[in-house]
Amino acid sequence: MRLALRVAGIGWYVAICVVLGFLLGLWVDDRVGSAPLFMTIGILLGVLLAFYGIYRMVIPILNNAGLDGQEPRDI
Repeated sequence: MRLALRVAGIGWYVAICVVLGFLLGLWVDDRVGSAPLFMTIGILLGVLLAFYGIYRMVIPILNNAGLDGQEPRDI
């Protein structure tokens, strides 16, 4: 059950990173007046942050699943 909750948390993490990047980009575009520039930058930064976060979250899951040649440990 814990594993399923962690995987679901990864999905929410990705969605939050991308949406916040998008909204922050829209806000900066509104202030500066450069229509799609900062929105695009915000989305790209959100995606990069999401990939980094996924990497940081998945490595312990894979290590605990026994994929490193050792017996599985309880998460």
